[in-house]
Amino acid sequence: MYLKDCLYNNVRVWAALMLLFSSVTFASEISDVNEASSASHVEKFVEDYVLSAMEKHRVAGTTIAMVRNGKLTYAQGFGFSDISEKEKVDVKRTLFRWGSVSKTLTWTAILQLYEKGKISLDADINTYLTDVTIPDTFSEPIRVRDLLAHTTGFEDLIVGHIFEKDTSQVMPLTDYLNRFKPERVRPPGQIFSYSNYGTALAGQIVANVSQMSFEDYVERNIFSPLDMNRSTFREPLPESFEETMKPELIEWISKSFSPKEQGFKQIDHFTFLSSIGPAGAMSSTAIDMAKFAQAHLQKCKNLLNEETCLMMRKPQLSMTSVGDFSVNHGFFHHKKIGGHTRFGHNGGTDYFHSEMGIYPDLDFAIVISSNTTTGKDFNKDIESAIVKFLFGEIKSPALDKSAADSLSSDINRFVGTYINTRRPQSNIEVLYALTLPTITVSKSSDSELLIESNGSLFKAEHIRSNLFVDSENDRHFEFEEDKFGNITYLKSLRTYERVDAYQAPGTRVLMLLITLFLIVVIVLINLVLSMKRFVRREFLQHKNSRKLILLCGSLWLVFIVFLSLAIVHDLGEYTYPYDFPSFWVKAALAFGVLTTLASFMPVYAMLNLWREKETSLIHRIFYSIQVAVVVIFIAQLHAVHLIGFNYF
Repeated sequence: MYLKDCLYNNVRVWAALMLLFSSVTFASEISDVNEASSASHVEKFVEDYVLSAMEKHRVAGTTIAMVRNGKLTYAQGFGFSDISEKEKVDVKRTLFRWGSVSKTLTWTAILQLYEKGKISLDADINTYLTDVTIPDTFSEPIRVRDLLAHTTGFEDLIVGHIFEKDTSQVMPLTDYLNRFKPERVRPPGQIFSYSNYGTALAGQIVANVSQMSFEDYVERNIFSPLDMNRSTFREPLPESFEETMKPELIEWISKSFSPKEQGFKQIDHFTFLSSIGPAGAMSSTAIDMAKFAQAHLQKCKNLLNEETCLMMRKPQLSMTSVGDFSVNHGFFHHKKIGGHTRFGHNGGTDYFHSEMGIYPDLDFAIVISSNTTTGKDFNKDIESAIVKFLFGEIKSPALDKSAADSLSSDINRFVGTYINTRRPQSNIEVLYALTLPTITVSKSSDSELLIESNGSLFKAEHIRSNLFVDSENDRHFEFEEDKFGNITYLKSLRTYERVDAYQAPGTRVLMLLITLFLIVVIVLINLVLSMKRFVRREFLQHKNSRKLILLCGSLWLVFIVFLSLAIVHDLGEYTYPYDFPSFWVKAALAFGVLTTLASFMPVYAMLNLWREKETSLIHRIFYSIQVAVVVIFIAQLHAVHLIGFNYF
């Protein structure tokens, strides 16, 4: 009986186990089917959306990869990498240029050396720069952490020397850092102002401290541990260069494109960034970049220890006291897409545009790169659509206005003009700064500001202290003041410096146009006065002074025409990113120097007129006004560095 019961019970147990096993197997099969169905659903959405967006934004080729829950879940290439050869983008092999996404590897390298005790984040950068010296413009030194936070205080100079298409113009990193050293225009550690030069300095520090080239260091300590075999900071330079790309990678580099009326214009030349490599020279596949993003999702596995990695998740510098946008040791952190916390970086060369978005709370990352000038908006469109499709949107909590403070002072103190801190200030590149958008802040009510920025209008309501918010657009604005209580900066997604109205780009251009118009009037008036009916009884002194002001005004008009044609030529031929100032711009500037010297002659003639008793007071005043217009015009040209040879 006992044996019978045991057998009976064992049969029941075995039956139960078999039933459980079959259930688990069935559930597993269901799960596999559901996962496959879900993956198929995602692939269908991404493919349809990407193809539609490529047509909308006119993008020739793109490469996309996604990581989720610790594994690569999607990778695909779309469009062409070489239209003339009909080569399509291969997500496994085609190399795209990732631009400033490269900086995240430079920051990772810095932190690797930091956690090994070889670099102190609070040390003066000159401690680690043996061949480059940063001047002591301010009492405070630039620290290593200032490089990561983009708070070095450098002006921004890029036109004509960051991108090169002629290998004869490419120089080693150390030579570049010495040749194109920007001015220190504000104390370090205070104001965010994005700096390619600062990142290149960080790369130089990596090379000096590790005693190997930056390219070698990244290959051994980042690419190799992550099995990123199709990634490199090297470029296809001649064999005379020590750091050159492997031949097997060169053939897989995507061409670049710009849209034309029908189809695309293919750009066959390679854009070299080796001179400032750590800031943007990386070429890689989307799959390799997904490996790097995945490592950062997995607490920097194989890159950094967990403590250092978690340090990178915390804001190093918050743009506002609300913390909705911050810099995390070189990574940008915000809640911009679907309300989800994102950190990562974007990048752009002259043609390529890239995004790397890492979402720790979702255990998700996406990398996108496109090979067309229109790719910037395309990438943002794609990332936003995919994140919202996979994870939905999180609405920002309603603003608690009950905590709002009353303004302690007049709201008019915030009214004014603000311009981007990231701009050239010391040389002819100021011409580029004249095209930058200006932020205009005006009063809407006693507690609300109207903030106009690049065609967008924000209605910002006061919350506390110097903090305002546009609830509809979920955008915060915070003003900074100096020790005297004067408003000096406006912070939002970027930092803007308050300037007097006459310093605003639009005002400078308007003043130049007005004085230029007056010079045209002066030339026309003196041409009329040169007619015979007006010169029959003219004093010799009057005649000579009139000829001088006519000559001077005409020369300045020729200078403006000459310079304008040179700039239009450079823009039309798209030579300015690589060759600025071009020969024609330099020739125009040389003509401007000669014209400036010639302008001393009417000034001297004016002084003589005031010594002559025969000259009427009306004539003296009339001539002096003409000379004053010329002098003011020269002063305005000097203010934007167009007098002299103010370039590197």
